[in-house]
Amino acid sequence: MKPKILITGGCGKIGSYFAKFAAAQYAIRIVDKVAWDTRKHGPLPGESRLADLQDLAACREACEGMDMVVHLAADADPHADFMGSLLANNILASYNMFRAAKDAGCKRFIYASSVQVASGYPADIQFKRDMSVRPKNLYGVSKCYGEALAAYFAYTEGLPTIVLRIGAYTSPEKYGRFSLAEIPVPCLVRYILVKYARSNADALLAMGPLVFQQMEGLIAAAEAEDSDRARLEANDGLSQIVSWLRAGMGE
Repeated sequence: MKPKILITGGCGKIGSYFAKFAAAQYAIRIVDKVAWDTRKHGPLPGESRLADLQDLAACREACEGMDMVVHLAADADPHADFMGSLLANNILASYNMFRAAKDAGCKRFIYASSVQVASGYPADIQFKRDMSVRPKNLYGVSKCYGEALAAYFAYTEGLPTIVLRIGAYTSPEKYGRFSLAEIPVPCLVRYILVKYARSNADALLAMGPLVFQQMEGLIAAAEAEDSDRARLEANDGLSQIVSWLRAGMGE
């Protein structure tokens, strides 16, 4: 018998694809405020229910008989109004789902958080897992609450919980639409600097203005030609410039 998994927000962008992906290994139950759209998502990969997660009784009914819960349902708009949406959809609904899952005897709870919990740090600060959260919007605040709630239910009530801080998401059918020419060349520089920083942070001090001028020249030439070939040449040139950093460009 397949393990039973409940996906809240299962008709959304991430939830619908996860449901279809997981259907081979799990018995799927989707709960959302909207019905599954077969024209948009294809055949329903399991059971689908309509529910208002602000209603604790509805959450208890949704969790009944489930082994795991993936809680994706939320208002994910960084500019969402707190009193008008976040309080109900992200705060109350999250508590209801944790409470219902614990009381139903679910074996695991996966909470979908967001990188917005740390979006308040300056762009030049690398956020690490042992650093405190620093949201810059109330959506991020609501996700900080969810992470704290996850810690409470995990450590105090014994509900095994995983928190996933989700960043950007691209649907699978869009993968084939990308070409190398759509990748901004400056991203190559950032990639190289990250690679070298992981291997030898002190080396950055030795990269004087001339080195960066050379890198800028490669970028400008590639952007002017605007072709895959030029971008690959820029990548090779940038790799050669910092090869002495032993940054492992093939990884």
